[in-house]
Amino acid sequence: MSDRWNQIAAQVRSRLRRLVLLRGLSWTFVAFVGLTWLVGIADFGLHLDATTTRLLLTSGIVGASLIVLWQEVVRPLLISLSDVDVARLIERSQRAFDDRLASAAQFRESHEDVSLGSPDLQRAVVARADEVVDRVDVDRVFSNRPVRHAILAGAMVGLVALVTVLATPQTAQTALRRLAMPFADVPWPRTTDLRLLSSELTPLSDEALRTTAGESLAVYVENRLGELPDDLTLELVFPDDVQQKQTLRSTLLRDTAGESHEVGIVTLLAYRGPLRFRVSGGDDEGTDWRTLDVVPAPTLTSMQIKLQPPSYTHLPESTQAGPGLIEGLVGTHVRLEADVNKPLASAVLHREGLADQQIALSNERQHLVAEFVIEEPGSSWYWIELTDEHGLQEPEPPRYELRGIPDRPPVVYLDEPATDMSVTPDAVVPLRIIAQDDLGLTGLRLRYTDQVVHEEAPNAAMTALELSTLLPTAETSEMDWQLEPLALSPGTRLAYWVEAVDACDVGLESDESAGQIGTSAQRYLDVISTEDKQRELAARQSGLLDTLEAIRDRETQAHDVTSELRIQADVTRQLRPEDVELLKQAELQQRDIRRLVADEASGLLKEVETIQQELAQNHIEDSESSQRLAVLAEELSDLDSRWLPSIEQSLAKARKSIETDRADSADPNQTSASEEAAADLRNAEEAQASALAVLVDAAELLGGWKQRLRLSSELDSIVSDQRGVKEATRDVGQETLGKSASRLSDQQQADLARLADRQRRLAARLDELLKPTEGSSEQVPGESGATDHTADELLSEAREWLTEQDTASQMHQAAESLKRNEIPSAIEAQESVIAALRDFGQRLNESEMTDPDELLSRLGKQQEQVETLRKEQETLARTSQQSLSPTADPARGDQLQRLRKQQSELADEAVKLSRELKRQQSGDASRTAGRAARRMREAQDALDKQQPREVAENQQEALDDLDQLANELAAQQREMEQEQARQQLRELADALRGLADRQTVLREETADLHGRQAERGTWSRSLRRDLNTLKEKQTDLEKNVSIHREQVAELDVVRTVLKSVEELMRESMRLLENQETGESTTQVQQSAVDRLLAVVEVLAPDEEQQSDAGPSGPPAGQPTSEPQSQNRHIAMQLRLLRHMQADINRRTELLGEQAAQDGEGQSSEAQAALAQEQSQVAELSRALLQQFLQSQTPDIQPMLEHEETPE
Repeated sequence: MSDRWNQIAAQVRSRLRRLVLLRGLSWTFVAFVGLTWLVGIADFGLHLDATTTRLLLTSGIVGASLIVLWQEVVRPLLISLSDVDVARLIERSQRAFDDRLASAAQFRESHEDVSLGSPDLQRAVVARADEVVDRVDVDRVFSNRPVRHAILAGAMVGLVALVTVLATPQTAQTALRRLAMPFADVPWPRTTDLRLLSSELTPLSDEALRTTAGESLAVYVENRLGELPDDLTLELVFPDDVQQKQTLRSTLLRDTAGESHEVGIVTLLAYRGPLRFRVSGGDDEGTDWRTLDVVPAPTLTSMQIKLQPPSYTHLPESTQAGPGLIEGLVGTHVRLEADVNKPLASAVLHREGLADQQIALSNERQHLVAEFVIEEPGSSWYWIELTDEHGLQEPEPPRYELRGIPDRPPVVYLDEPATDMSVTPDAVVPLRIIAQDDLGLTGLRLRYTDQVVHEEAPNAAMTALELSTLLPTAETSEMDWQLEPLALSPGTRLAYWVEAVDACDVGLESDESAGQIGTSAQRYLDVISTEDKQRELAARQSGLLDTLEAIRDRETQAHDVTSELRIQADVTRQLRPEDVELLKQAELQQRDIRRLVADEASGLLKEVETIQQELAQNHIEDSESSQRLAVLAEELSDLDSRWLPSIEQSLAKARKSIETDRADSADPNQTSASEEAAADLRNAEEAQASALAVLVDAAELLGGWKQRLRLSSELDSIVSDQRGVKEATRDVGQETLGKSASRLSDQQQADLARLADRQRRLAARLDELLKPTEGSSEQVPGESGATDHTADELLSEAREWLTEQDTASQMHQAAESLKRNEIPSAIEAQESVIAALRDFGQRLNESEMTDPDELLSRLGKQQEQVETLRKEQETLARTSQQSLSPTADPARGDQLQRLRKQQSELADEAVKLSRELKRQQSGDASRTAGRAARRMREAQDALDKQQPREVAENQQEALDDLDQLANELAAQQREMEQEQARQQLRELADALRGLADRQTVLREETADLHGRQAERGTWSRSLRRDLNTLKEKQTDLEKNVSIHREQVAELDVVRTVLKSVEELMRESMRLLENQETGESTTQVQQSAVDRLLAVVEVLAPDEEQQSDAGPSGPPAGQPTSEPQSQNRHIAMQLRLLRHMQADINRRTELLGEQAAQDGEGQSSEAQAALAQEQSQVAELSRALLQQFLQSQTPDIQPMLEHEETPE
């Protein structure tokens, strides 16, 4: 090959040697320095002081370094490289030569050996290799990465070693000396120098240490040379020479200067001394031995506690001996006095959560006194810390409970009302306030405001309430809160609450008033109008019906079950297990029914009474509702006190009897039913039937009213909508009035069409409302015992009334008029519709019971019913006595059963009559009918037991009750007839008063006309017209007086006076016909007025006159008799005669004075008239006297007839 190749080969060999040498020396450095550092670190940490160990480590370092030097430096340098090796190194790094350099080097070294191939071919290969040898890049032959890695490793090891030497030169020097001279004594330097510290982290003094038995003493230890060793150990020697070692834990603490110290904690706890101790660790063999002496701790030997409660409580001081629990009211003054066992340096009272209190010392510093006040409520601890003259304290001073009892604010709440209420502005709200306080109340007050109440002090008015006693611990106050003085208006929401105040003055500022305030929960009064309250109460009454119907349905179910069980017991004398279960369920259901009726909190009776109270409290004058609720409350009370307890008792007796029989029965699937159990079931069934009848009647009572209320509400709605249509018609009419259809715009025609459609829909609503219900049957008036109309009766009455008023046709007519733009006609029809509906609504709201004719008719029918009952009861009594006589047929069971059934039917009719009378507010008659029914029931029971004497007594008493009932109904009928007559007289008096007022106006007009005519001097056309008007008015008045005179045909005096009034009015008309309007005419008219007012005065006397006349009726509880009523009419007419006589006397005196002036001839006609009137007065007086005498005769006649009648 060429010289160029030889140069390249020499460069490759030279560079290879340099790289090998550099890499080998680097790894040799790493091995030597690294091993030396590791062994030095190990020697430092483990203190490898053994010579053999250090010798072996030194030898290992040297040997390992030589091995690395041989392997990495010497051996590689001893290897020589041939040209072939060089060529292959080049081709490995530069693959483009494709083995040509290695082949050429091999052919060159073989000198064209024929065994390697053709010489020519070999020369050709060598020649081609020479051609490309110039392209060899020597720099690319070797990779510098292994050399860089070795150098980097050497640098890192050298850096670590250098840092170690620079950081700790003395330690590094010691380590190298120990390795270089393994046989020399080269020790490591000392790292631990322990010393003891006090609790303030200052060096512990050499004075003797003291502590008390059981109290721990804390001492600390630190290393002055650095960190504490891990093997820090406490060595202890106890008084009995027992030794003990403990490993100490370390921590970081700061001294007073804020410098941090790593210290070991030495805790010494000894119960007897002396105790010796020291601390060792690391290369410090231990501190000097110290001694700890144990001495007695300062303790309390006696204590006395005095408690003085706050002054406002007026409680005495109390004393307790010995330490312990202190319990007292907040504000109690506490005084502690105690003695100790040794002189003290100080004493401190500790109270949990409060600042420490230094205690004064006396008596050679062995007596202490402490005072404080219990400031906070709740439980806490107190203890006394004692320190003796050596600074020693009791290890664990005893702690005692300190219990502060709070004087809690008063508790007050509103018991009534229990909820918010809606009231009228003048309502009376009954309040029931209950307040309590543990030490006594000083005040009670009602607060109220119509503003929003904030948590801060609200701007609320206050009313103070009186307490029953001084400082009561419990107070119940009741008051009627009058809202009328507050002048509240509807829409106001009044918040009110009650505050109770006690006497507590603890913790109050000097300017604060004494007493804690307890506040009740707020209640609200929503002020609404009387009409709104009436609607609210009406809605609640409507809800009563729903509850009543639910109770009725449940009672019906219970009655059906009892009836089935009674039939089972009567027919089979056996009850199956499922029948017994049904009986238990019926008993439970019956209890539930009684709870629904009479529960004190939510029962139906309670709700009825609540509504009654609210009617009275809100001053709502609703006699119909009051009457209806009174009847309902009385029936429910009777149901709760009479029938429901009887049902429960009978069912319970039947169940117990059956359970007793079942216990004695051999067959568990059949239970015999004794006669007693069957009788109890029968009694329960009958009582349930009676209770069910009460519930049905009560439901009918409310049902008719609710239907009437619904009808009234619907009519009000229709009236309101009709008014809206009328107003809309008026508005549209302002634009369309007088226009023909062709002149109306599209919008105007649409407005008219819409109004017509609204009017037709209102008519359809009215027709739908008044349409009879499907399947309803007409009820004959008077057959039902209910006081209110049935639904069909109400609708029928509404149809008749509105048909008479032509209401429906007017509504349709209004719709047609709107369609034709006839606005005036439509508005007129609409106003007529509104008036008719409003009038009927007023009639509908009036109670049916206010119709006297209806009441009288009903009383008459009830008297007939009583007479029928009496006759049937009398017949039944005779038949019963015959059937129960000793001579009767022994086989009379069927006959007695029929008699019992008849007696039961008569009792049911009496009960029904009693309930009907109760609804009519006929209390005495209702109770008499009820008493008769009870007698009939007792007679029925006696018939069951075949007791002739009891049957006769009860049936006779029932007959007596029926006779009394007939008398009471007759008396009530007479009373109502008389009241009706009095009402007619009052109405007549009102009408006559109106006529007197009209006559007075007519007299004034006559005088005015006379004055105008006198001024003019002649009768003008206008004056004649006014005169004719006066004559027409006078004629009309005379006709009205004549009509009213016919209404008092039985009162001769009144009729006579009214006839004289007619004559005076006719005289006035005659004078007016003669155009006489002067004083003579007005005097005649005034005389007519005076006589009318005289009649009015006697027909309707005022209250003062009635009281002066004495009682007008019989004593309370007795009916008014016919003679008494007639006597009142006689007395009334006598008073009128007195007026007439006084008028005659006055006129006689005037006539006498006139006769003395004018002569006797001119007064003869007037004298004749006065004589005639005087004669009439005398005749009327005689007639009244005769009537009075005749009215007294009937009082004596019945007694005479009774005595003559044989018994």
